Amino acid sequence: MAKVAFVVAVLLVLMIGGSLWLNSQQRKLARGRTGFDKNTFCALVEERGVDQRVAAIVWDELEAYCAKGVLPHPDDDVSAFYHIDDEEVCDILERIFTVLNLSIPEKNSPLRIPVFNTVQDILFFINQHNAQNPH
Repeated sequence: MAKVAFVVAVLLVLMIGGSLWLNSQQRKLARGRTGFDKNTFCALVEERGVDQRVAAIVWDELEAYCAKGVLPHPDDDVSAFYHIDDEEVCDILERIFTVLNLSIPEKNSPLRIPVFNTVQDILFFINQHNAQNPH
């Protein structure tokens, strides 16, 4: 039983340490670019052709992946900055599509859900589906 408790304690320390390291890496990257509050983010991506409702929902989702004091930016690299893998992106898309009352694309179809490099890629993908499904 003591070995199990030790292993659990070590794993917990590693998880906390990893989380702190990822947050410090994100803050370091964020110093090299400007993050945007929700209103500014939405206005900026609206200029790029993205519906403000889509922008606001994506901003809300991404904020949960930001370290304290770090704000989302449309040019952020999804993997490097947010440490979000493709499976988690699919989960995010599923939540957003549900909020927007859109048909959820097939998770396993590479033709339906592409690999996203930047937040802007995600915005454009969702915006395209939103435009094709008028409310």
